[in-house]
Amino acid sequence: MDLSKLEANKLNMDFRQVPFDTLLRRIFFSFESLATLRNIHLDFVNTLQDSYLIHTDVKRFEKVINNLVSNAIKFSHNDSTVRMKVVQTDTDVVIAVSDQGKGIHADDLPYVFDRFFQSSHKGMRLEGGTGIGLAYAHEIITRLGGKIKAESVLNEGSTFSIILPITQFSPLSEKVPSKYEQPMSPVEPQSIQGYEPITIGGEKPRILIVEDNKDMQQYLLSLLDTLYRCDFANDGVDALEKMKHTKYDLITSDVMMPRMDGFEFRERICQNMECKNIPFIMLTARAMEEDKLHGLRLGVDDYLTKPFSSAELLARIRNLLANQLE
Repeated sequence: MDLSKLEANKLNMDFRQVPFDTLLRRIFFSFESLATLRNIHLDFVNTLQDSYLIHTDVKRFEKVINNLVSNAIKFSHNDSTVRMKVVQTDTDVVIAVSDQGKGIHADDLPYVFDRFFQSSHKGMRLEGGTGIGLAYAHEIITRLGGKIKAESVLNEGSTFSIILPITQFSPLSEKVPSKYEQPMSPVEPQSIQGYEPITIGGEKPRILIVEDNKDMQQYLLSLLDTLYRCDFANDGVDALEKMKHTKYDLITSDVMMPRMDGFEFRERICQNMECKNIPFIMLTARAMEEDKLHGLRLGVDDYLTKPFSSAELLARIRNLLANQLE
């Protein structure tokens, strides 16, 4: 629907300013669990000399980056590297997402951003069609005043680059101009506006966030900290230790973590009669059906796949807490 509106020039863009590096890192490393499953290394390189705010439609820009990183992982070989590299020229900022997969045939490269293009080369990356993901990315980046291009070497990998004018960036220390002035947070403001948090016994509920990625920790903190009392644990071992001393009203947990993963952590909670009924949300890039079923069989109340909508996470947290009060 968004693509149809874009093509008809009827899609309203919501421009605002957010910290650029923070936004990119949060999106990129939200795929860490998925990459770990196939032993794919995620490498983030930002060569910018200064910290910048980016002036963009955050929600749609994020969809484009999600699409590029998701494709890079999907089409990469196991035991390879997916890299996001940010460089600055005199006139532009370039975000390049590279994989080490089988690449795109040279005959197909001119058409990768065409809607529903299908490769005629058997076994190629674009065989069976691209859907609307890359076409959507092209239209969005064009509307944002930038360009997107694809480069590929067969059997070596592909690089998709977003080129944005430097005029869309301002130093992080500068005051955000006039009507575009917004809090410097990667969280969509509409996620929190109108949101009615739950209170328990007149106090904010306490949430334990089990997550080993520091960028994702910061993102969840920026989303939840004003609404709930939040504690962090880096893995299941750390979380169980915290639960010995503190009572929590809800737990969110990643799956892939060092020492003790989310599934084992949930199993350990189920063995404790005092803790087994605490609402439990898994936030993970592991989107395979068997993983979801495994989590649900362990009594997980909800299962959100990264990258997830912040508004959806807030709604699910509120619903689970409200159910506890009934």
